[in-house]
Amino acid sequence: MISDIITLKENSIKHEQARIHMVKKESLSMDTQTDTSVSYSQIRGVGNGTYNYVPIVSNYGFTSVPLSGADAITLNPYGRDDNKLVIGTHDARYHPIGLSAGETQIYDDAKQSVYLTSGNDINITSNQSLNIIVNGNKVVSVRGGSVYVNGNLIPSNGWSGSFSTPLGQTVRVDSGIITDVS
Repeated sequence: MISDIITLKENSIKHEQARIHMVKKESLSMDTQTDTSVSYSQIRGVGNGTYNYVPIVSNYGFTSVPLSGADAITLNPYGRDDNKLVIGTHDARYHPIGLSAGETQIYDDAKQSVYLTSGNDINITSNQSLNIIVNGNKVVSVRGGSVYVNGNLIPSNGWSGSFSTPLGQTVRVDSGIITDVS
């Protein structure tokens, strides 16, 4: 009778210990795969175990494709290692530094980023040209400090400035009216 109670308590303690270890910091041991509706990867576990086809859960409307070597926070429902889920990732190799409180930066492994500063600026960093593509059509390119518009440029009232045509002409606009073409 006493031994049965001790066994029940020991089993209860083991169950609670397993629940404590449900959330673990592990690492991705292969690049994330995106060939199905749920991204997945291979996880190198805490005890050097390897787990294949581990689903990566992301927030609705957002996704990323973590690289091999990224840290992964896994959740093991019921404490079992054979049904892991990745609920978060972090890769210190590429993580931006120096942001201020309240700022946001979207970044990748090639050091490209969109940085929303607390000073109301949007800083875009690109390794080559920056393209804005709408429905598969490149409508704007930024290269070497110049802005190229593919299609019709329709300035609003009051717009002033100049631009070059594909023929090398300079068009000057003052308050929305073309004032010179040379």
